Amino acid sequence: MTYLGSETSQYGGQPIELYRFARGTHVWTYTTADTPIDFDTETYQPATMRRGDLPMNEERNNANLDIFMDPSLDILLQFVSGATPAPTTLTLMRRHRGEATVVEQAVLFVGQIGLVQFSEGEVHLTCVPIQQSLQRRVPRWLYQTQCNHMLYDVNCTLDPALFTFAGHISAVDGRDITVPEAADKPDGYYNGGFMKDGETFVFIQTHVGTLLNLLATSPSLIVGDDVALTAGCDRSRGVCLTKFDNLENFMGFPYIPDNNPYDKLV
Repeated sequence: MTYLGSETSQYGGQPIELYRFARGTHVWTYTTADTPIDFDTETYQPATMRRGDLPMNEERNNANLDIFMDPSLDILLQFVSGATPAPTTLTLMRRHRGEATVVEQAVLFVGQIGLVQFSEGEVHLTCVPIQQSLQRRVPRWLYQTQCNHMLYDVNCTLDPALFTFAGHISAVDGRDITVPEAADKPDGYYNGGFMKDGETFVFIQTHVGTLLNLLATSPSLIVGDDVALTAGCDRSRGVCLTKFDNLENFMGFPYIPDNNPYDKLV
């Protein structure tokens, strides 16, 4: 973990960081400490994450912040089907272990998540400072064939419990997990969905028969574990209709003309 400077407190405590993400009424709180941290009526849970440097000059208010996170963290579930229906904000704070007063709290960064990139082993968040986000207009709805809604959000209206099914892990081979009950659904049913094992969420990339290929694996996934599998969506009109019977809430434009009028110009 990289920190601004190398200062230590007068009490000799080591610096730790608190990450508070919020979208509407949903809040996710994480800390770089190895034990939970209580602050301002909220509990920050230990998480595997790291961040890039922040400038220590006047450019700091205009610099993006790069954060790299464990793919199993709950906050990342909202991004598995694309952009969220509302911005997700981040407040990054630093304190010293053992110091509990607000006066001792230093706010290092306030902004919004601008870009989410998934890769094997970690997820890269690019966070834009609040000063930049207030200076530009960002469209929430796009003229595209795919649905603009996030699966299971308030605009989609679907209840994930209706598309979640129980199973158990019978084999683990890296990111390939065998769940016999997955074969009860047609191939691809869980593509883009997620698997919950205890308190761990993992994204499902592909589903064929009993085999699930995960975006990332975790040491907590072991043979014999009971899991819950939740269906995914490719946000197309066809899947919305035939798989979810939810066409009345589809927010895409599937009939965009694909002919280019400029091709006919002489």
